[in-house]
Amino acid sequence: LRHQVLPVLKKLNPRVVENMSRTASLLAADEAALDAACRKLLAQCAVTPNVSGMIPLAVLQDAPEALRGRLVLAVLAAVAGHEKDLTAAHIRAVLTLDRGQLSMPYGVTVLREPAALRFFKAASAPAVQAVSVGETVTFGQWQVSLAESAGEGVLISISETADLTVTAWDSKDRLNGRTVKRLCGERGISPQERDRLPVLRVNGIAAAVPGLPIQENFAPDRYERAVRVIFLKVTEENNNE
Repeated sequence: LRHQVLPVLKKLNPRVVENMSRTASLLAADEAALDAACRKLLAQCAVTPNVSGMIPLAVLQDAPEALRGRLVLAVLAAVAGHEKDLTAAHIRAVLTLDRGQLSMPYGVTVLREPAALRFFKAASAPAVQAVSVGETVTFGQWQVSLAESAGEGVLISISETADLTVTAWDSKDRLNGRTVKRLCGERGISPQERDRLPVLRVNGIAAAVPGLPIQENFAPDRYERAVRVIFLKVTEENNNE
């Protein structure tokens, strides 16, 4: 540009460098003004960096068109933890989302609600936990216990040699012919919550998930050993007790 393009432009207009410099200054001032306006809109949203975000639709709809994309990008980048690879196509997809959800880079899901756009970043799934009857294991925010004595919990039956593990859900998981993803959606369990749910597996097959029906293949009278599965979500109150 300096050695080939500018000499030609200077022949056409001797003041080209001065004009370009003035234009750059004007654009920088415009950029600063737009950023300041976007920050005011951002103050009306809820953002937890690297975790989640929310833009009220009223805020988005009332904003000038020049600020809508900036606002979406600001929230999306904050939740994702990165701005690189977030393109104009991603922003347009969010702005035109009228129902359902979108998958974005860096594990971010955008969900359209009646009054808001919600952004969730998928949490890293806890490690797979092997568990035996009579034990309690911790899986993220959950404790999963297996017991043979009477009490609370959901009842399943297993063989004496069953391999028992607690893992995150998988897109292929089904309970009685229906996907875990669909069952969670019907029960109002958000994608963020779903990704943190523990799944008790028997020989690798999803058998029980908190808040969902048990897998009929492990109905209480099917195998010789009856087991209670207890899912307890750990809270600060639980910890204090």
